[in-house]
Amino acid sequence: MTSFDEPGRVKREGILTRLLRFLGIGPSAEDEQERARLAALNLNTAVYADLFANEPEEILVLTSDFDPEIGTFRINAAIGSDKKQFQGKSCPILGYVHVKSGTFMDQPVYKLTWAEDDANNPFKNCSFQTLKPLTVYRIRSKLAMDWEPFGDEWLSNILLVEAIESDTHNQELENLRREYLNPVLFTHPLATFRLNTFMENFEAKAEWAGLPVKLSLNVEGDKPADGTLKRLPEVFAQQTQLYSTLNTYLLEHIRKHNGIRTKDGFFPNLHPTAESFLQDLKLQKLDFFDQDFDIVFHNDDDALIPDGEYYFYVSFDPKGNITGIESIH
Repeated sequence: MTSFDEPGRVKREGILTRLLRFLGIGPSAEDEQERARLAALNLNTAVYADLFANEPEEILVLTSDFDPEIGTFRINAAIGSDKKQFQGKSCPILGYVHVKSGTFMDQPVYKLTWAEDDANNPFKNCSFQTLKPLTVYRIRSKLAMDWEPFGDEWLSNILLVEAIESDTHNQELENLRREYLNPVLFTHPLATFRLNTFMENFEAKAEWAGLPVKLSLNVEGDKPADGTLKRLPEVFAQQTQLYSTLNTYLLEHIRKHNGIRTKDGFFPNLHPTAESFLQDLKLQKLDFFDQDFDIVFHNDDDALIPDGEYYFYVSFDPKGNITGIESIH
């Protein structure tokens, strides 16, 4: 079970899970029994709540301005020997304060989540329609358990049990809201970039090779790195050639491996042809670091683990040559 008093819990536990898997150390007999128990049940609201810690804790949260991430999501997971699907709702938060310990977390990686079950939902006063954007709430909540079938991202979910109070006064969260409403911007002919202080990069949206993409630029001081600013317009000027090089490389790679293979993972081709698999891949982001850049593909838009998920990137050097393909975990 994880604790709010551990700011790095998502990253540390994710690494531990992968290390145990690499060493071939399987789950305990108790874990297997619990998974078998869950697999035998219908995953309704009560069972959904079982995927979180037993005891609720009181925290203060600052809701985000409700980007498109908010809404209904579906969870597809293999639990025990069976596959189940159930629905929940999610509201991203910008930060929280753990009331008992006073721990302040300003990393925008957490989400309030709750089961969507109109007939059986015991949390009827808690739905995303009743949560206001950029508002401090005092809530009772439960932490996500480290269930391997849901992946590391599951640990960023916080189960909303009860909204006790809204517009709660807390100076740390109010300062965080003020910073969020007055962002550091960098204007470039291609896009206006916003500084993400947690990820330490500048982010924007643009169109590249006829596709909507996110852009990420590494930071030097309070602006993008000089090398990145030099490489960025070159990549856009050469987008037709680079996109063709990318597709040729991926098509040959898929034919050779019958999917996307990296040193850390394999994403099989579930399509009838390599061409149809390539066409279905979702190019999401161009990630720049000085003179190098990566083209990132993924289909886990809900940040959970659907069947057939892939998340990988293809790296380019300063001359536009592909240097490799890696998966992201």
